[in-house]
Amino acid sequence: MRFLLFIFVAILSLQAKGLEVKPVDNELYKKECATCHFGYQPGLMPTQSWEFIMKNLADHYGTDASIDDETNKSILSYLLANASQNAMNYKRSAKITKSLENGVLYQSITEIPYHIKKHKKIENMDDYAKRGQNSIKLHRLS
Repeated sequence: MRFLLFIFVAILSLQAKGLEVKPVDNELYKKECATCHFGYQPGLMPTQSWEFIMKNLADHYGTDASIDDETNKSILSYLLANASQNAMNYKRSAKITKSLENGVLYQSITEIPYHIKKHKKIENMDDYAKRGQNSIKLHRLS
């Protein structure tokens, strides 16, 4: 019986390793966030980025996206549990986490070094970011 359990866990682990990033699987997040814009998988950004975004919903890239405290806490909990450094068994999340510079607050997905590198063919990332949501500027954590 233990052997079968071991095989099952090993197969699940291998399947997770094959995925780039964990799919969004939280209905509240989909309802509150993915109805206005693409619901980014939490594994595409680190915990500090998600904390910053959820603390600043009153000015969410120029829009008031405020939600009640209970909903905010629930969504934030989901985002943090599945943020890039907590999803290292997914290829892209691991690469994203490894690309991060210590002490930098990435306020947008367009600031993440891995994403910048993967989209380097876009000549002007600042123009791209403005179309997408935000401009690229790094913010040092104190």
